[in-house]
Amino acid sequence: LALGSASFKPMQVERGYEVMANGGFLIDPYFISKIENDQGGVIFEAKPKIACPECDIPVIYGNTQKSDVLENTNVEEVAVSQEQQN
Repeated sequence: LALGSASFKPMQVERGYEVMANGGFLIDPYFISKIENDQGGVIFEAKPKIACPECDIPVIYGNTQKSDVLENTNVEEVAVSQEQQN
């Protein structure tokens, strides 16, 4: 139990730590990753959202082309143009 978290539900505390662990991306947690029947057939398989690894600041600054764009352009414009391309 983290200091000051007594008033939060465990899932709320977990989501807070999850954001930090995922580089600032809020991703919905899931408990069950896969359910199989007795023959090994998949009944259910979770399809969690994946954080954008290309959007991570160290990755961007490791790429000279992207870092030049980031330093010389409004970050919001870059984000919108990237979103429109996808």
